Amino acid sequence: MIGLEYLVKELNITFKDVANKLQISPKTINDWVKGRRKIPEQRKNELCRLFGGIPPELFQNEVTEENKKEIDYLIALHRHDTIIDTIENKMVFKQQTSADISNLIISLFWKMMLEGIDNPKLGLKVHTLKRVLDLLIAEVDEDIVDVLWETIDNIAGAPDEYMDELGALNMKYLDE
Repeated sequence: MIGLEYLVKELNITFKDVANKLQISPKTINDWVKGRRKIPEQRKNELCRLFGGIPPELFQNEVTEENKKEIDYLIALHRHDTIIDTIENKMVFKQQTSADISNLIISLFWKMMLEGIDNPKLGLKVHTLKRVLDLLIAEVDEDIVDVLWETIDNIAGAPDEYMDELGALNMKYLDE
């Protein structure tokens, strides 16, 4: 199985979906996957953008177990980036919901776990999230805010324990 085929399978999308995004025929995608045609460099670059930075060489090559791990890692990063960006855009227009805040916290948590807590851009996002929580304190149970701050501050220390707290918090928000 080549990388493009693996990605489509993992993301639970179709070759037709990819073809539509690239504005090409599904037959072209099928030819790439079956090895009848090579993926042109321009299309590999478009696939990189479409799939959130997957290296171009992975699309055409047979995937190894090592490649699968790399692809899964990059897919997870891309999913969380998309969630974070979407919610941040909502926050600019003050259209976020409590579920959005919960999803933002969970995505920031997973980005920290995937990239490491020392990522400066991620640190800035966490700082911004803390400021948002300060603004929400009047609207939210203070215990929840305390749990969030503690979770964010200690995220690298005990991920299982804090993930349980985040899960419980997420359920509380979704129940409201």
